[in-house]
Amino acid sequence: MAGSKILINDEDIFWKQLYEEFRKDKADLLEYVDIMQKWADSQPHFPERPSHEILRFVILYNKFSIEKAKAKLDMYYSIRNLMPEYFQTHPLSADIVFHSKVCLMVPLPKPTSDYSRIIYNTLNPEYDDPKHLNHDIFISSFIHVLECLIREDLCYKFHYIMDCKPVTMGHIAKFKPMGFKKVFIILEKVFSNRLASICLVNVADYCESFINVVVKPILSAKMKERLKIVSNFELTQIYGKERLPRDAGGDLKSLSEMNDLLIEYYETKKDVFDKLEKLTVDESLRPAKLKNDEILGYYGNFKKIHLIIRSAIKIKMNFNNLLHTNKEEVRSAVLEKLGKSADDIENDKQLLKNWFQYQTHLPEVPCDSVLELFLIVNKFNLEKCKKKLCNYYTIRNEIPDMYVNKNPKFDHMKDIANTVYVIPLPKLTPSLSRVTLIKLKDFDPVKFKPLNFFAHTYNIVEIRIREDVLLTDSIIYDMEGCQAKHLMKMRLGLLRNSATILEKVFSTRLEGIHYINLPSSMQVIVNLMKTLLKEKMRKRLHVHKDLESLQKHFSKEILPQEYGGECRSIIELHELWLRKLDHHQELFDHLDTLLPPSSNNASQEIEVNIPENCVSNFQQLCID
Repeated sequence: MAGSKILINDEDIFWKQLYEEFRKDKADLLEYVDIMQKWADSQPHFPERPSHEILRFVILYNKFSIEKAKAKLDMYYSIRNLMPEYFQTHPLSADIVFHSKVCLMVPLPKPTSDYSRIIYNTLNPEYDDPKHLNHDIFISSFIHVLECLIREDLCYKFHYIMDCKPVTMGHIAKFKPMGFKKVFIILEKVFSNRLASICLVNVADYCESFINVVVKPILSAKMKERLKIVSNFELTQIYGKERLPRDAGGDLKSLSEMNDLLIEYYETKKDVFDKLEKLTVDESLRPAKLKNDEILGYYGNFKKIHLIIRSAIKIKMNFNNLLHTNKEEVRSAVLEKLGKSADDIENDKQLLKNWFQYQTHLPEVPCDSVLELFLIVNKFNLEKCKKKLCNYYTIRNEIPDMYVNKNPKFDHMKDIANTVYVIPLPKLTPSLSRVTLIKLKDFDPVKFKPLNFFAHTYNIVEIRIREDVLLTDSIIYDMEGCQAKHLMKMRLGLLRNSATILEKVFSTRLEGIHYINLPSSMQVIVNLMKTLLKEKMRKRLHVHKDLESLQKHFSKEILPQEYGGECRSIIELHELWLRKLDHHQELFDHLDTLLPPSSNNASQEIEVNIPENCVSNFQQLCID
């Protein structure tokens, strides 16, 4: 791999293989290249005159079919307009060079026995924090490697090997099914699906489950057959030690060394990639309309793909035990802590039902599960419970913008549900506290809508007051990806209204608020906030510098896998809660009927005036 050459090619073996497979020789290949060159010269919309290497690539990758080669050459240029996020990038840009150290992906120098190229990929253990992994940059880097093959290689198919040993649930959480689908569209529509195999090695159980449940449903039947999960020994048996890197028990250089050589290659070809980065088709000059229905169709198929993934997960998981596997046992423990019996709770529920019969201004008598939870969180204080239940209905008139058009079925609410994780974790703490994890799923501040975020949180609470049993709440705020632009969207009035609902309606009793991955700029704000809080609240606000600190407060059986825990992954729990919201659609449609009749239009994110008896200072949020 010296100089600008990163691949070893044996022309004698190549020509022999070519003749055995296609009955074509060097003269035939040159003749086909000449035919393609004349056709390409007649295409005024092409942004350049294709090189010999590009023409050779489309001919070999399309098995000497001229018509297919024409279509793929057209798509090789046209796709740059369709997917600029992946093609208008440069391998020497700072973010991609850094990512190449995080995610090592190199073409191996020696061809296989059937004269195919191997692309080897793994994560660098020195950059094991999932925050370093960027799915979009990964795809761009993969395309840059393929551009190398086009210009340097004589192989006309390739194998992809992924060493999954460094992969954690935190990395899987950043997986984008739609981006993954785009990769296979690119491979099929540009590279004629010449991916001979996908070989996964060192696959953990949770990783294999993810592959079976989420990845395989996206793949075509052909690609499913080509996907293999193998051991290190089997990998050596398939490809031979002489073709594998030192990292995989082979005889070649390490992946890190080969990655450095790949970057050196990019530097020698800087002018080529400078041009590729800006290469676009002038559609106004196209002689005939591009027949790109299939490739453009991926936009319309995204929703279908998402549904396939959701359906696959449905088969494997059950959302019914998301909050309790043995609710009666927890209920007994809660009542014991409060010094109450099952008879006490039944008697008090009946007293509340009798009271509701005389509250003609309220629209209904709540169900038993709602009455029970309100009794528990208000420590069986009937007067407090009556007040909170009254507020539960009247607050919809007082702060309509927090409730109107917030049904989970609406597109804007589905969008926020896929922008922010709001996940009540399945197991209670030993003190019978429910832990809720809140974290950005999508870091783009433009997609973060605070009003919808709070409404999404309340939708989940609506389910919890009907299904949950607990004494207190604990909240983990994972601030990864949080920027000043997110915080600037949090209006004071919106925060005040949210605090009002938590205190005056749901009687939220916070056992603790925990921050992790807090940016240094926000650390100053939290420290300042601590000085303004009462001592009791200060003791309940915790900032964790690492997972070890967080695990001192929450056992591994409570925390998700991404946080070193034994609970299900965030991905699984998120999907289950989306299903749960779907399952309770009838409830949310009913809650919409409780809204004031005049509040039928889309609400705006505005500060509203709240009656004096409802207003709560944010610092006085009820935690007792």
